Amino acid sequence: MNEDIVMIVSAWEQTEKELDMVPHRRFMDLTLCYYMMQKTGAYGNHVNLMILDFKEAERRGLNDDEELFRTAARNTMREFPLLIRDLGDGMFVMTNKKNVFGATAMFYPGSLVEVSEQVGGNMVIVPVSIHEIICLPAEEADVDDLQESLIHLNFEETPDDCVLSSSLYYYDAGCQRISALTVGEGVVQ
Repeated sequence: MNEDIVMIVSAWEQTEKELDMVPHRRFMDLTLCYYMMQKTGAYGNHVNLMILDFKEAERRGLNDDEELFRTAARNTMREFPLLIRDLGDGMFVMTNKKNVFGATAMFYPGSLVEVSEQVGGNMVIVPVSIHEIICLPAEEADVDDLQESLIHLNFEETPDDCVLSSSLYYYDAGCQRISALTVGEGVVQ
């Protein structure tokens, strides 16, 4: 039971109106929401997503936030397996093998540890879109240039419904913790 529950990260401003009615997790300027996934198509290669509300979560026995997160993380990792691509020059893309809603992979247990090992330690996380993030070594990052590029990307190239954040994040490999490196609009610390 509950094998169809998955999680997707988005910008909290885009989902703020719905948040009173649905279980969710806030993380700085991001929101992790839960969905019921139905596979469609001849081979089950298409999916329909319907947001999980409190009533449905209760009906399914998913009242505990930690249990809901563990269930959704397990299912999401199974349905959308982690993919880390080396872009060269110490930069890596974190997404999933379906390249859709891939930024959610940063919430998979152990995923940031895995990419930080490839990066070589502490890293800057650039939320390119809801579909992917870029990770690069913190000591080599030009934060001002990255921030400017992210803002340009958000306003000029990324469709509004795919924008994730205008903030940059810092991942400390030693304590395995993310913090805001730059604060975009709407960040809750």
